[in-house]
Amino acid sequence: MIDIEALHRGRHRLTEAQNLLHRVRVTSERVANVAEVGRCLVALEEVTRRVHRILTSPLALDPLPRNTALTAIIDDWIADVKWWARSTTFDSTPIDSVVRTMAAHDPTRDALMDSIIERESLHLTALLFSTTDISELRDLWIRATDPRSVNPEKARIRIEAVAAAVFAEPNTREVFSGARLDVRALAQRRSELREMLGSMAAPWILYFTGLSARWNGDPVAGRDRLRQIADHDAAARRLRTALGPAIERDFRDLPLEHEARMTRIDQIAFAVGASTEILRDVDVERARRETATRAALLSIPTHLPLGLSWPAGKALEAVTTTLAGRMDTRQDVAERSARTEHHDRERLARVAETSARRAAIEDGLMNPDSAHVPADVRVQIQHAADAISNAADLGDAFAER
Repeated sequence: MIDIEALHRGRHRLTEAQNLLHRVRVTSERVANVAEVGRCLVALEEVTRRVHRILTSPLALDPLPRNTALTAIIDDWIADVKWWARSTTFDSTPIDSVVRTMAAHDPTRDALMDSIIERESLHLTALLFSTTDISELRDLWIRATDPRSVNPEKARIRIEAVAAAVFAEPNTREVFSGARLDVRALAQRRSELREMLGSMAAPWILYFTGLSARWNGDPVAGRDRLRQIADHDAAARRLRTALGPAIERDFRDLPLEHEARMTRIDQIAFAVGASTEILRDVDVERARRETATRAALLSIPTHLPLGLSWPAGKALEAVTTTLAGRMDTRQDVAERSARTEHHDRERLARVAETSARRAAIEDGLMNPDSAHVPADVRVQIQHAADAISNAADLGDAFAER
């Protein structure tokens, strides 16, 4: 914790020491030529500058003035209509300092995040797209949605806000007169943000559907949002990898009463079914889009005025059709995705079974050293495995709507 008053007192003493040395050098020729005195003055000036930077930093302000100061930096940045283009071409931007300040102080981070999310303006978009250090930005948002320290509803609000900003921009941006937009850099940033979004959503994957009530969300909207987030290779990988740890975490928080416990297991299974089906659907849909794009590109020569004879034109059309057919990966992807989903279900069923047994021990429902397992606990453990393997089909049907 920074003691601001102590820093002010320290800066005052540093200034006094500098003034004293200056007076001594002026009044004494013998002292004026001593090298150590000059080096001491340089050192005092450097320390004074560092203390000044701390005292004028937004972190040194009280929460409300600090939040106002950071918001003002964002206001100044987006006041220029060319900020969007400059975000893709500048080596650094004023938003970098905002992100560093937020990363250094969690209360500042939370206050500013909540404030700019509530505004529903360009402030969040500027924060996401104008920062040049994507690793620092990623760390900031992942910590801001970490289930170990963040309230579930707060995490949902932040994930939804970031998703809205990432998917809404820059498609609605205006054309900037005289501004140079680096399209490649913009595409790279958008991809990085979608990967970051996948990492933010991954620990909460079951909350988008079957456990949506636990973070006060709507399961239908959550299903659609999860599908949108998963439609990116790196994000989908993070989501799929997170399924096992998500099951383990949610089995640690089961109700004690038997019927309520069984209901929660059903909700987890439903969420697993919906999540794995969404990941499969997104994989197949991506293959369909890629195939359609390749087919369209291959058909271009057949529409050009190449001056070919009728037989040559038909031959060209036949060749492009054959190539398009051979490059059509939809069936292969569909079969591969179905196998992956099946294997995931079997693996996750084993995770659920182990988690149910561990939860029963931790909740005092069975003795780990005893060979005897109470009947209701046996039912819970078996139901956990069966529900993931079979009852998750209910989640499939929900995901397909």
